[in-house]
Amino acid sequence: MKEIFRQAINFANSKLAFIPFIALTGIIYNPSNITLFAGIIMILRSVLNIILYSIVYGNCTETVTQSKTSSWRTLVSIYWRYYFLAGLTIALVELILYLILFKHLTGILIGCLTIYVFPLVFLRQKVLSSIYSAVKIVFQKFSVSYPLMILVVLMYAIKFITADSAFNLASGNSLATYGIGYIENLLTTYIHIIIFSAATIILVEQKLWIDDNIAEVNGINSHQSAQ
Repeated sequence: MKEIFRQAINFANSKLAFIPFIALTGIIYNPSNITLFAGIIMILRSVLNIILYSIVYGNCTETVTQSKTSSWRTLVSIYWRYYFLAGLTIALVELILYLILFKHLTGILIGCLTIYVFPLVFLRQKVLSSIYSAVKIVFQKFSVSYPLMILVVLMYAIKFITADSAFNLASGNSLATYGIGYIENLLTTYIHIIIFSAATIILVEQKLWIDDNIAEVNGINSHQSAQ
């Protein structure tokens, strides 16, 4: 695991230029009045988030699988729909659990169970089947999964500490509140990328990302090559 984390941290460090912009898209904007401008800002923020994560996660996927390096336009065109649909599915499940469980407990639970979701979705370029497989892998490979779960808990500890600091130092939409929120997003985005990178490496090295269809195609290709 030390080598996996070393590679994951190195990749995250190589994407430091993206992190301030990704963190910016995570700032919660709560306007006092719902206006057209506020709506446009929220849409632009979401679109930018999808674009940036598609580039970073897509590049990580290509790096780990040693695929041909694609341009940022190609990465976005390939991966944006998978990132969006996987994120939407997770958000819906989290919303349902939020109605049943404590807010932070829900976030930690979903975060731990979905550590392989985005890596598997990007590797297979499938959504629902990848989500199901990703949750199973958490339990099947718990010995290599729990360090990533610790990082998830760390992320939520940062969220809790910064939320408490924001409450004590400021209120509403003050500059201090946004500043603390931005620092939180910088830290958690960095950790997110490390988790994605490490999970991707685990899936590829242990061949856990290969589903039945891919295995069947690879088997046919190997048979044809042998002939």
